[in-house]
Amino acid sequence: MMHPINIPGADRIRAKTTKWLNRSRPERRAPEQVVFTNADGSTNSAPALQGVACVYDKLFDFDGRTVMFAYGCFGNVYDPGIERQLLFDHDAGNVIGTTVDGLTFANSPDGLVYRLPLAGNARAAEVKALVESSKKACASVGCRIAESTTTIVDGETVDVITKAELFETSIVFWGKVNGTSASIVDLSRVDADVRDESKSLDFAIDKLASNMATNAKHAAHQIALLNEAIGNYEAAPAQRATSVMPATIARWHTAETEARQAAVR
Repeated sequence: MMHPINIPGADRIRAKTTKWLNRSRPERRAPEQVVFTNADGSTNSAPALQGVACVYDKLFDFDGRTVMFAYGCFGNVYDPGIERQLLFDHDAGNVIGTTVDGLTFANSPDGLVYRLPLAGNARAAEVKALVESSKKACASVGCRIAESTTTIVDGETVDVITKAELFETSIVFWGKVNGTSASIVDLSRVDADVRDESKSLDFAIDKLASNMATNAKHAAHQIALLNEAIGNYEAAPAQRATSVMPATIARWHTAETEARQAAVR
């Protein structure tokens, strides 16, 4: 009979390794001290991240094709045996929380909604900063398409996803499907069921505020890119003789020039 070989210090090394691995998982790190406040200035002692993960029956472009998620296509969202994640930017190594941490999903009239409690969450400070600054106030889903069909909408071929298996949702700066959202709520002030809450006026207002803030930030980002492109074009006169200014930039450049001339007059 063989006896186990005991290596001096092995248990201590194993314990330290396990501790390091647990600490390296983002959602398991010790939470930072962060204070959440409500719109009226009161302390939010039960913060949660909530919003629309995917909008149903809305056309969007994906790899050059027009696609649409059909209502209720994520039929497995109520299966408690499937662990799902909430991520930053679809990065599997950047986990905010999972269904083990209280992440829930539900089908609403508008789309797939989600909610994750943030009290004690190690990424709460990051989530708060990114959502409130509108840097990540949209959402996007990660799924496996199980069934789809093709139809014609206004003369355009559309791939309709009728069944999909959801495995993660991410908060992002700009999602593929317009109308998604990410907001911080106080669980003591909302319906305990996220599906019921999604029908409320407060949910609609939060979604609208999230969309408006994101659209404004995205527009500002696009303007900055256009101005940068114009600046690069103006700074390279030798290249202008052999190149053509893109039509979009040309229209913007003309408008900017006329505005400057009008200001001088």
